[in-house]
Amino acid sequence: MFRLYSSNNYGENWQVFDEGLDGHSILRMYPTSNGVLLCSCAYDGIYKFSDYTGKWAHVYGSGFYKNFAEDLNGNIYACGYATGIRKSNYRRKSGIR
Repeated sequence: MFRLYSSNNYGENWQVFDEGLDGHSILRMYPTSNGVLLCSCAYDGIYKFSDYTGKWAHVYGSGFYKNFAEDLNGNIYACGYATGIRKSNYRRKSGIR
C-alpha cells in the first residue's frame, strides 16, 4: 500500500489523494474519453478510480501494463512487458465492467 498524491494546476500544495491504492509503483495513468481514470501498477495490473467510492479498484490483470490506447469507438487497449495486448470490455456510456 502506498499513497497517491495530487496537486493543483500550478504543481503546488500537494496533498494525499488516495491511501488505499495497492501496488509497488505506478507505471502509467490514462484518462479515457468517458472520464474514467485508469492506472497501471507494477506487478499488480490495472486499476480504475471510482467516482462513487472515491477509491481505486483493481479491474484487470497482475502484470506490467505500461501503455494504454483508446480507439475511436472508445475501446481501451493495454500492453506491457510479457503481457501482450489486452482489450477491455469498456463501454463508452458505462465505463469498465
